[in-house]
Amino acid sequence: MLFIIKMQDRYISLDPENAEKTSAQVRAQLYSRRLVEAAGGDVAELVGSQVGITAAVLSYASMRSSGFRALPVCAKKSPKYAAIAFAGILGFQFGSTFVFT
Repeated sequence: MLFIIKMQDRYISLDPENAEKTSAQVRAQLYSRRLVEAAGGDVAELVGSQVGITAAVLSYASMRSSGFRALPVCAKKSPKYAAIAFAGILGFQFGSTFVFT
């Protein structure tokens, strides 16, 4: 599916009636692609995801060694779940910012 999307990104109509619409689409795609590349591009997303998952797993392992069990899910464990999610989000931000700079 990703290949099909990339193929559609490069489609340019030779019909003069569609020229304005096609050029507007190309400009919009180019602008969004430059915005993504300015923020580190695909590499920033990949590294951020990897660091975020690692941070979440390490925080879960740390909690697990102190007796935390994720299952069964219950409301009184929600601060621990939030801490794991926060560690993942913080790791993602750190990883993507690291690539950006």
